[in-house]
Amino acid sequence: EMARYEDALRDFDRAIELKPDYEWAIALRGITYQEMARYDDAPRDFDRAIELKPEDEGAIALRGITYRLMARL
Repeated sequence: EMARYEDALRDFDRAIELKPDYEWAIALRGITYQEMARYDDAPRDFDRAIELKPEDEGAIALRGITYRLMARL
């Protein structure tokens, strides 16, 4: 929310480095990519978060929003 996206990405990258299966950090990094309009990066993180936790409705919905923003409906 402070628009410090690069700082946020570094922190999420570090959290994921420490715990590669931390689906919450992966999904939040996807949101950060989405906020930065890095639409090619965001779905990869949402896909990974869903792979780790298939019942994660939030990651599924966020992936759909990203595809909408990319006009890939």
